[in-house]
Amino acid sequence: MAMDTTIKVSHWSRSHPNHARRTNRTNSVVSYCLIHSWPIGYIAVLFHNFKLGLTQCLSKALLCFYFIFVVEVTVRGKIDRHTGMVMNITDLKQHIEEVIMIPLDHKNLDKDVPYFANVVSTTENVAVYIWDNMVKQLPANLLYEVKIHETDKNIVVYRGE
Repeated sequence: MAMDTTIKVSHWSRSHPNHARRTNRTNSVVSYCLIHSWPIGYIAVLFHNFKLGLTQCLSKALLCFYFIFVVEVTVRGKIDRHTGMVMNITDLKQHIEEVIMIPLDHKNLDKDVPYFANVVSTTENVAVYIWDNMVKQLPANLLYEVKIHETDKNIVVYRGE
């Protein structure tokens, strides 16, 4: 399973004597595919305004679309003096694999993910789902932000508030 990863680090000078005390952020970015389904009438309105997906299917009065979402998980904290990192990116990628890729990638949220049996599978609720599960995996107060790019222009940011 391919995973695109980007590390974004706030600017700081290596020669600065206090650089280890500065707060920093590290992101890991993944793309995953899922199926969304909406009532046909709702989709008809959206279809004229957005590029919604790669594949579509008609099933029991629901129109289903495959989406490719891009998710950024950002951790924030002090740079460890010994490792030079806020968090080891390999560890972060493993948590993302467990929380996002395994339960959500190539899944129909409404049918395959128990959480969404009673929760509407909007991008906002997907962000909350990811946050709630990432916060259980990571050390306390390390998770800063979950950002989901549904399209180039539709982006949801959730910070646990």
